[in-house]
Amino acid sequence: MLIQKVGGSRRNIYERFGGKEGLFSTVIAEECRRLAEPLENLTLEDACIRQTLEQFGSEILHIIKQPRVIELHRLMIAEGKRFPQLSRTIWSAGHHNAKSVLAGWIRKQQAQGRLRTDMDASGLAYAFIHMVTGEAQLQLLTGGPRTTADQDGNTIALSVSLFLTAAQDTDHA
Repeated sequence: MLIQKVGGSRRNIYERFGGKEGLFSTVIAEECRRLAEPLENLTLEDACIRQTLEQFGSEILHIIKQPRVIELHRLMIAEGKRFPQLSRTIWSAGHHNAKSVLAGWIRKQQAQGRLRTDMDASGLAYAFIHMVTGEAQLQLLTGGPRTTADQDGNTIALSVSLFLTAAQDTDHA
């Protein structure tokens, strides 16, 4: 199909991408990049920590609940042994990228004295993302029902409260 669309030969395509696996990895990496754009373009504000975390939680839940994202997650797990680089590409574009975005914002809040500095920003980001996404993602990965807007709102509110209880600098709360 690709050859019909762009021309050339199978040999040329495989040489360019390093074989079938390379072509597949390139396609998956591009899809991951496209799906990660909303998160990368999300502006995390400094005005209100609670509102920013709620906004981030809402966006991350929206992203992980997309059918294409769920299929990529399944692919990452199913093909991890055969194609470890492919799985790492998916993980990096999704989970790692989300954690990096949030950890950067947390470090900024720590530098401003708004969040405790004795807690690792990356670990805090990891914990927050998993609190927000865990149930919804597992339900979808196992063929369960989508969480409702009310369930998502409750999960986000609880996750933000737990995060703030642990990480907020009580002198600046």
